[in-house]
Amino acid sequence: MMTQTSETTPPYTGKREAIVEAAAIVFARYGFARTSMADLAQAVGMSRTALYPLFRNKRDVFDAVIRHAIAKTIAAIRQELDQHETLDAKLRFALVDWIVRGYEFVHAMPDARDLFDFSVPAVQEAYTAMEALLADIMAAHVNRPDIDVRLLARIKTATFRSLKEIAVDTDDLRRMIDLEITLIVASLR
Repeated sequence: MMTQTSETTPPYTGKREAIVEAAAIVFARYGFARTSMADLAQAVGMSRTALYPLFRNKRDVFDAVIRHAIAKTIAAIRQELDQHETLDAKLRFALVDWIVRGYEFVHAMPDARDLFDFSVPAVQEAYTAMEALLADIMAAHVNRPDIDVRLLARIKTATFRSLKEIAVDTDDLRRMIDLEITLIVASLR
């Protein structure tokens, strides 16, 4: 049975959630650098002065957007994992949803790349949350004391992050993901 980590706590509620959801659209459209607190306040229909008590600055809003997105993504993946029986199927479902969706989003909206910038601490937290999810998936299907599934999940998360950078297109990315999953499953048998 998989345990839910703190990274998958429910998303914001009320006014903060409305701001985060509106800000996600603005950051995706214009990127971090070109977005101002005035833009964010306007997107949610409030004044900048009303925004500041909820978020100290643009970076706080940006980080909240990333944390909110990963919490929703991981919660959705966890909710549907039981519909997949095998390790292969669970990994394929989780990874294709996480990696391909992000890849296609950035290619459709190039300024959204900021939301996936690994130098941003909130993005690093997102990858750590994904590592935990992958480790949980593997641990539920593997009984090999000689393999540290947490370390394997960390290595593979870094690999999957790199695949997005070298993929020629979505089909190429999917082929690379498929091969990685095949290798993971074979190595855990």
